[in-house]
Amino acid sequence: MNIMPLMDQFELVSNFAGELYHVEITALPTPDHIREFCVRHTFQPSQDKSAAARMARMISSVSHETILHMIDSFRLHKILFFLGGIPVVLGPFCPLLFSQREAEIILTENGMEGVPAMEYLSYIASYPPLPEKSAVSIVRAILHSLYPNEDDRPVENIAAKTIEAEKDDRERRDNYVLRLE
Repeated sequence: MNIMPLMDQFELVSNFAGELYHVEITALPTPDHIREFCVRHTFQPSQDKSAAARMARMISSVSHETILHMIDSFRLHKILFFLGGIPVVLGPFCPLLFSQREAEIILTENGMEGVPAMEYLSYIASYPPLPEKSAVSIVRAILHSLYPNEDDRPVENIAAKTIEAEKDDRERRDNYVLRLE
């Protein structure tokens, strides 16, 4: 019998996984936590102010039995899952490396033509270069340690519309991070 409450166990397991993989794992139990998370991971003050509202809508619309892999328009990845009804996010992380030209394209797609590409590249480099499969494996390990009798939850992928153009180029770049390591 496990006498430790679920969120205490989560804290212990997520701290271990976070330290091991240098990735942030954050519980978002209230709208204030969601807003704080979104503000902390904003690229520019001029960036879309509705990120917290979109995140809250996403949280309320997804099944608690699903793992949601989200990719935003700046190519940052987040994994959303639930523990006892509380939404938890692993990330942001960035499994790909970008050239200066790709950074300029991403900034243009986001209406930020005047922002230097190096500023965006520095921002994206501040997040761990974690492969998507590793991120999902971390979430599955957390879930299996807290819910040992539960079957694997399905993973649903949600990407910003601008990601579609990147798919053709994806195979070539997927292993950059692995090569660097």
